[in-house]
Amino acid sequence: MDGTNNFVIGIPNFSISIALLYKNESVAGVIYQPIIDQTYSAIKNGGTYVNGRRIKVNNVIDKNKTTVAYICGYKIDRDYLGKLMFSLVGAGCKRVLYNWSGAHDYCLLALGKIESIITDNIEFHDFAAGKLIALEAGAKIIDFSGEEEKDYTNTKFILSNASEINKYIFSIIKPLQEGR
Repeated sequence: MDGTNNFVIGIPNFSISIALLYKNESVAGVIYQPIIDQTYSAIKNGGTYVNGRRIKVNNVIDKNKTTVAYICGYKIDRDYLGKLMFSLVGAGCKRVLYNWSGAHDYCLLALGKIESIITDNIEFHDFAAGKLIALEAGAKIIDFSGEEEKDYTNTKFILSNASEINKYIFSIIKPLQEGR
């Protein structure tokens, strides 16, 4: 389950996330959101679906219309989190989400409801299905050095609907990474 804390305190934003791995890479992923009865699924090189309907990321590349989700592990520097949120909004992002349910955020990107996700040091099992679901819906990925990600198990990456948005988000977070 992803969003366990949300579930425990009664916030209806949680998901069940399952991935099938082959050599530390997801080859199939399913995320079920029981409150809204939506099932997201993806098979490597087979696209992404919600309740059987094919979905894709959106094509918004206007930074002032960009909604970004931030997903982090339990051990987060709260000072860094504040600076990051301030920097994203200050740079012109429309909105920054901090939902406490990363699986839900990957589904939002795949469905075309948001433009980008910053994934910052979470457990592999927390993103194994969601990362595949977003990528198969057309998301682009870079690591925190701004390069195309080469290690699927990397825990720090940016997923966006377009390479231009990845570059934009990276330009905002890069100065914050120095000395971290």
